Amino acid sequence: MEEIQSDASSEPAQLTHLNVELQFGPPSAFERELVQKLQRPVLVFNHSGEVLLAPIVAHFKALGYPLENSMVSYFSPLVGVYVYCGNDPLPVTVSIPLFELQSGTVSLT
Repeated sequence: MEEIQSDASSEPAQLTHLNVELQFGPPSAFERELVQKLQRPVLVFNHSGEVLLAPIVAHFKALGYPLENSMVSYFSPLVGVYVYCGNDPLPVTVSIPLFELQSGTVSLT
């Protein structure tokens, strides 16, 4: 289980790093890659402690992953389905709730 740190104050717990299983490409050439320990400044949180997706997608695009104009989803372990978040470029407010990240790994398509 991934480490979640919180201080004694009332601020929400935040991940110190996140593993991202990135799934991309057309169905005939589908690729999957695990990127471990994604940290700040790519790992950005909103005021509720949720992870913002736009900086993560932008980071992977800057590394050369073919995500331009792609549909972005994350896998929800709670309901067992992919949750559609929008098309790239994502609005800056799109986030993944912290309770969806308790394993410390998120699968993005």
